[in-house]
Amino acid sequence: MDVPPDHWLFREVDCPACSANDFRPVGSRGGDAHRANHGIKARIVCCRACGLVYPNPMPFPRTGEHYGDPDEYFGGHGDPASRLDNFRSIIDRSAQHGASEPMLDIGCGRGESLAAAAALGWDARGVEPSEEFARAGSEALDVQIDIGTVEGRYPDSSFGLVLLSGVLEHVYDPRELLEEAHRILRPGGVLYIDVPNERSLVHRMARVALVSRGRNWTLSLSPTFPPYHVVGWSPGPLRKALDAAGLELRELRGYPLRWIGGRAGYTAERILAPVRLSAGLMAWGARR
Repeated sequence: MDVPPDHWLFREVDCPACSANDFRPVGSRGGDAHRANHGIKARIVCCRACGLVYPNPMPFPRTGEHYGDPDEYFGGHGDPASRLDNFRSIIDRSAQHGASEPMLDIGCGRGESLAAAAALGWDARGVEPSEEFARAGSEALDVQIDIGTVEGRYPDSSFGLVLLSGVLEHVYDPRELLEEAHRILRPGGVLYIDVPNERSLVHRMARVALVSRGRNWTLSLSPTFPPYHVVGWSPGPLRKALDAAGLELRELRGYPLRWIGGRAGYTAERILAPVRLSAGLMAWGARR
C-alpha cells in the first residue's frame, strides 16, 4: 500500500544508533529509484562512525495509518504454523541463554509469538502500537496484547525475556527502545532481536549490479513503502548498540531472509556463515 506524498515529513537527523553526524551517501530508494516506483524517493546514507544505514533526511510519518490492513501487511510473512514453530524455537533458544518468564514481545503484531509461548506454558504478553494488528491477533489467537508503545508502560525489571522480532529496523529511535528494553529486563534477563543484515552479500552484489547499470539506487531499506524499514543493521552497529544499552551480546547468528519452514531460521546446519554473508541477523543479549 503506497500512501500520499504528504504523509511524510522529511527532516535531517543524526545517526539513530550513535548520534554521530558523519555519513556517506549509499544511494536512493523509492519513487523513481524503485523499479515499480513505490514510495517517495529518499536518500540513504551510512554512518561513518558505527556503520548504521538510514535515510537522511529521514521521512517521518504524520500518522501510523501507513501500516494499514494486517492481512495485507503480513501476507508475505509466512504461514501461521511455520511462524509458531519459529517462535517456539526462539523461546527455547532464549531459555538456553538464561531467559525466564514472563515474556514480553515488543511490536508483537498479531501475537504469534504469544501463542507459541502459551503452547510452551510460558506467561507472556505483547505490546503493539497498531490497534488493527492487536485486534486481529487478540481475536484470532486469544492472546494478551496491550495497545500502544512500550515506553514507560511497565515497571522496572518486569520480564525475564523481551523479544524485538522484526521490529528494530522499523524504529526511528532505536537507542531509546533498547534502553527501555534494558530497563524492563530483570538482571540476567535476555533480549532477543532479529533484523535484516544490510551488509549481506546479497545487498553488496545488488549494489554492484545497479552501479554497473548507471543507477544510483540501493536495495537497502524501504522508508516510504512496505515494509517501512527505516534503519539498516549489520553486525557492527548491532553490537555497538547493544553494548551502549548495557546489554551483553551472548550470540549473533545469520540466517536466510526466507525461512524454510519450522526451525530453519536458526538451526546450526542452515546458518549462513560467516555472519557477514547472511541476509538476516539474530542476536541474543542479556542485561548485565
